[in-house]
Amino acid sequence: MAISGPKGAHPTTRGWESAKGELLKSQKISEDQIAEWNNEMNPKPQVLREAPVTEEEVIEEHMEIEEVEEEVVEEPKKNMFGKLFS
Repeated sequence: MAISGPKGAHPTTRGWESAKGELLKSQKISEDQIAEWNNEMNPKPQVLREAPVTEEEVIEEHMEIEEVEEEVVEEPKKNMFGKLFS
């Protein structure tokens, strides 16, 4: 069961305190209740995962890589001896 207190207050083991630390409402609150309240008020960020890749996207990407690889053609390097006799 979630606990609730005065607006703008946070729970402590002494009761509900203001942001300045003054006790607004004396109440016995357990550590478990405080932890539950903290989890409700400050939820953990949701982990986003990448969407699955379709077969068409894989094929398209593979074709783009092949096109780039085909464009890269290097000329054979000639050494000084080869330049003299060519």
